[in-house]
Amino acid sequence: MKNSSKRQKIVILGHTGFLGSCLYENFHEDPRCEVCGFSSADINLSLPKECRKLLNVIDKKSIVIMAATSLIRSKDFTSFRSDLDMLNNTAEIVSLAGIKHLIYISSIAIYGRRSESVIIESSGPNPDDLYSLSKLRGEQIFKRVCFDSGIPLTILRPCTIYGRNDNRSPFFRFLNRVRDGKEIEIYGDGSSKLFWVHKMDLYRIIQSVIAGRKFGDYNIVVEGNGISLLNLVELMFRVCGRETGIKFTPSEKSPNNLRFDTSKFKLYFPEIKLIRLEDGLKEYQNKEV
Repeated sequence: MKNSSKRQKIVILGHTGFLGSCLYENFHEDPRCEVCGFSSADINLSLPKECRKLLNVIDKKSIVIMAATSLIRSKDFTSFRSDLDMLNNTAEIVSLAGIKHLIYISSIAIYGRRSESVIIESSGPNPDDLYSLSKLRGEQIFKRVCFDSGIPLTILRPCTIYGRNDNRSPFFRFLNRVRDGKEIEIYGDGSSKLFWVHKMDLYRIIQSVIAGRKFGDYNIVVEGNGISLLNLVELMFRVCGRETGIKFTPSEKSPNNLRFDTSKFKLYFPEIKLIRLEDGLKEYQNKEV
C-alpha cells in the first residue's frame, strides 16, 4: 500500500447511509485513497459547534463528499430545518478549510414531477416538496460558497438509487410483495415514471469525477424516458418468475412525466457501463438483501 501522505484524502459526510456506506466501503478498499467517514452520531452537522470539529480533519488536500441528509418524509418540517442548518454549517466549514474539491449529492427531485420540455442540466428547477426544496437549497448554498472561496464543485443529481441493502425504494417494496406472494399496490394508474441508478454505478461515477477532476452539474439518469410503474411491475414479475397481481389505488399526486436528455452524462462518462435494471433487480431475490 502506498504511503498515506501520497494517498488522496476523501471525507464522506453521511457515511452510514444507504449510499454513503457504499461509497465508504468501496473507497476504503482503494489503496490510492485515505478515507474518513462521519455520521450524525459522530458529528451533528446541524450544530455549528459540532460541525467545526471537521476543521480537525479536512484541509486543502481533502475531497469532501456531502451525502448526509436528515430529511426523509416530505412533510417533516423539523428535518427540513435541520437539513438547512446542516447545509449552511457544512458550507461554512469547507470554505474555512479551503478544501480541494466538494462533491454534493443532490437529486433529480429538484425538477419536480412534471415538465413539458426535456430536462437537461440547465433546466429550471421546480421543487414540489420539502425534500426536493432542501436539495435545491443545498445546490444554491454550495455554488455560492464554492464560487466565493475558489473551491471546485461537482453536483451529482441521481434518480432513485437502488441495490443491495436497499429497504425503502419501490424496487425493494414491490419485489418483497412478489416474493411473499402478495399483490403489488400502485398509486395512480401506473403511468407515473421512475428513474433509477444502481449504487455501484454511482460509486464508479464518483470515482471518475475524482480521477478526471470533473466539475459542474450532472444528472445521473440511466434511461432518459424512465420506466412506468406498470412496466416496472411487469419486469419484476419476469425477474421473480411469478405474477401476484396488481392493486390500483387512487393518488392525489400527478404522475411523473419527466424526460431527460442524457447526452452530457454520456459525453463526460463514456467509460461507465451502467448496470441493466433487470440485472440489478436480481440482487433483491436474495433474502439477505
